[in-house]
Amino acid sequence: MTSRLAVAAVVLALAGCASLTPEQYKERGVREIAAREPDAALESFERAAKEGPADAEAVFLQGAALNRLGRHPDALGRIERARAAGVARADLPFEYGWSLVGSGRWAEGVQQLEQFERSQPGVGMTAELLGRAYLGLSQLDRAEGWLLAAINRDPSLEPDALFLLALVEYRRGNGAATRRYLEALRDDHPGWTWPAPPKSR
Repeated sequence: MTSRLAVAAVVLALAGCASLTPEQYKERGVREIAAREPDAALESFERAAKEGPADAEAVFLQGAALNRLGRHPDALGRIERARAAGVARADLPFEYGWSLVGSGRWAEGVQQLEQFERSQPGVGMTAELLGRAYLGLSQLDRAEGWLLAAINRDPSLEPDALFLLALVEYRRGNGAATRRYLEALRDDHPGWTWPAPPKSR
């Protein structure tokens, strides 16, 4: 009986190590993205691409995970590869726009994000990214409008948006308004820090 149990344990262990299909790896990665586990998701999407080298969607999804890790230049490279391979998804303009904005390519990012906004209006992160992009373009009124919209759409975005609104007012030379936003950030979100950009790998 003991030997049979040992054999069964080995069989189960080997089954657990068996490779999944590319679709199964992608499905797992999407669940990990939803659970805010982008490191795990990136690994799943990379395994999907390894198991299916022609799977351009897996490359796109790697870009989505890299955006959430703050590795925007890396994300941009993966997403552009996927676009060149013919990937067409409803969220492609969002992820592409995010990677462009994160890479400092403001005008191109605006073009992609506004396309996504027209097709899927009301997403909070779209508004925040547009606010960042317009701030980068020194279009301060538009930046302010989108950042306020981001807070209204998704209150969880308020800390970053308040900091960016403070930058808008600083660029305007409005010291009093800059202080108000920074004080609101300090009082309502103690301990918040602007995330340091990670290094590309």
